[in-house]
Amino acid sequence: MPAPPPFTWLGGGIHPEVVLGVLVLAGVVTITVIFLSWALGGFGALGHEYATALGFTLVAVGTQVVLGSFFIGLLTMRTTEASRATIVAAAVVDEVPVRSVHG
Repeated sequence: MPAPPPFTWLGGGIHPEVVLGVLVLAGVVTITVIFLSWALGGFGALGHEYATALGFTLVAVGTQVVLGSFFIGLLTMRTTEASRATIVAAAVVDEVPVRSVHG
């Protein structure tokens, strides 16, 4: 029996990539709000150091995990036998003697 999709207890098979995408969005919103408050304050001293660090951390970690999940998905993607046969047939070459470049 295959394992159920992650986060099924939330009501519909939400994948981790979606949750992390929401975290990226939350980070972007946090950084935008901080930037707007800083701009409206005259670009003086930035008083929201921890919130800024949290926003950029959310964006960085979320982006890395989403792109990493995409890459792992590409690595584990299954192909059909017909496409594999085409790739293997294209890789087979006639036996031709290889000439040395050095003579």
